[in-house]
Amino acid sequence: MALPRVFLIFNKTDWPCFTRQDEVRAIATVGRKRGFTVIAVNRPLCPLSTAIRKRHRVSEYFRKEKLEPIAENLFLASPKYWLSDVVAWRYPWITRRNVVTLRKWYDRVRAQLGLASEPPLVWYYHPVQGYVSQLFPGAPTVYEMYDYLADAGDNPDVVGQRLEVAQRSQVDVLICVTPSLHQRYASCYKNAWISGNGLSQSALSRFESDGITVDPRVAAIAHPRLGYAGVISRRLDWPLLRALVERNPAWQFVFVGRQQEDYCTRWLGTAPNVHFLGEVERDRVPEVVAGFDVGLLPYLPSEFICHSNPLKFYEAAAAGVPSVSAPNDLLASFPDELVRTVACNPEEWEAAIQAALTLRPADLRRRYAAVLGEHTWEKIAERVVDNLVVAV
Repeated sequence: MALPRVFLIFNKTDWPCFTRQDEVRAIATVGRKRGFTVIAVNRPLCPLSTAIRKRHRVSEYFRKEKLEPIAENLFLASPKYWLSDVVAWRYPWITRRNVVTLRKWYDRVRAQLGLASEPPLVWYYHPVQGYVSQLFPGAPTVYEMYDYLADAGDNPDVVGQRLEVAQRSQVDVLICVTPSLHQRYASCYKNAWISGNGLSQSALSRFESDGITVDPRVAAIAHPRLGYAGVISRRLDWPLLRALVERNPAWQFVFVGRQQEDYCTRWLGTAPNVHFLGEVERDRVPEVVAGFDVGLLPYLPSEFICHSNPLKFYEAAAAGVPSVSAPNDLLASFPDELVRTVACNPEEWEAAIQAALTLRPADLRRRYAAVLGEHTWEKIAERVVDNLVVAV
């Protein structure tokens, strides 16, 4: 069956923070060959939530809606709606107003780009966004579940779970990033498959490069460097990390990323072997990870982590950096040279880290290419689109 000539992908967050950017770019690359255009949609602006939560975008609300080309065959749109869907889901009449507003917005975008009048394929990432399946009656709808529906404390996302159940009949395709999510939800949907996670080909090339310049702040830290690059939050096992820091003063623990609620300082204090370097731009992550001797995924055991497919693992392995992780079924399926999953106690983590420190980066990069060569967004996007041709 022919695919719609437009893919309308509603980002889970605003584009600069969106962790699936490379996926969307890869889909647009496939679309260039297959004859469809991709429009990535920022979280729409509303007069209430924009003033409270997105002050940096307040002036944008009062300007003409933007349509920005960000790559060949890929546009970024920033629409407005009546009231944020985080609130609107409680009130069907507000949701209906949002739907009407977004339909009118899409008509303007379609006219601006000279696109066909046929309904687009609609793609979303969280059940709170699921109302977008109502935008174009009869249009194919894709729901990509890349996180288990729980908050940072592993409390169930009650709203998300409730809406997910209510919206199942409106979804044509469910895409899951892990086998465990697929096993749990696939039987509830008309079509469901596993997409996975990975790196773009350009990011992979950067991580694999022998000539990459390590971030000077990381390079200034003594070896061995045990690194974590990501959001620093309550999802990390802070008692475990404190024990490792105190028991191994010669190991240098490097944390890079956005910190929530000052967890790093609260739990690890001013220990001389702890280095918090703050947040870096996404395109600088290879320079940070390349300076690690071992990558850490020190998460608290939880439903969320059990069903996750951490991008940090792919980044580290591509750079020739072995990882040690909290228990995770998917990561446990990979060779120990790339990642060791261990119970959350200091003794097992220390043994796994010691073993990882004996490995050579060049050998690991070759092992990554052999084991994870299919985990590029370009290849994943090709498979997803092939499946969509059949499903929709």
